[in-house]
Amino acid sequence: MGICRPQDKIAPTVPPGIDRGTMCHEVPSQIQTPPLQEERSDDNGKKGQRMVLGESLCRGIAGDIPNCSVISKPGANLKRMQKIITNLNVKTYHSIVLHVGTNDISSFNPHRFLSEYMTLIKYLKSMNPDAVIMCCDIIPRIRDFSTTQRVVIHANNIIRHVCTVLRCKNVRTSKRFLYLGTGGPRHYLYCSDGLHLNDKGKYQLKRSFAQALSHAHQ
Repeated sequence: MGICRPQDKIAPTVPPGIDRGTMCHEVPSQIQTPPLQEERSDDNGKKGQRMVLGESLCRGIAGDIPNCSVISKPGANLKRMQKIITNLNVKTYHSIVLHVGTNDISSFNPHRFLSEYMTLIKYLKSMNPDAVIMCCDIIPRIRDFSTTQRVVIHANNIIRHVCTVLRCKNVRTSKRFLYLGTGGPRHYLYCSDGLHLNDKGKYQLKRSFAQALSHAHQ
């Protein structure tokens, strides 16, 4: 299904793969965070049902997901996403898919990422406690895959930990962008910049969202 359901047992405070001694140290990366662009919204379907909220990777995937609003905020990091959510009427949605954290990879710090991701989900839950919240993995970045993939894996472990603690669902989006066995990235799904998705990549992302939403209440 590509969805990990939350477990009954609460996970420890420090997620798997994080060394307590390195929690506050920066992980170097050569990626530069893209500047925050003008916020855009692409709505499809009826409001009051389902929503996908994410960064620029979610732009242009509206359609083929019935009764779903797709809202893309290019350049937004976790802290910015919380401010964006404040201005959205999230109380009207019963299922919410989040694809966030991609723009935090360039300055990744595990302690800060954990804190800001957990704060974002708690804030969203406070605004809509009845919604099913589904948190997506961060997908690979092929432009400098060799230097950033370990950071992306680390971030995804944190996202899964937050899902367990706060009883959300985790969507294993990244699986669609990696080859089974080798774990290498599927280059044919990306644009020439090595960061954004082409039409084939957007189709895979859309399929992942649609599948998650179809099983949201199971």
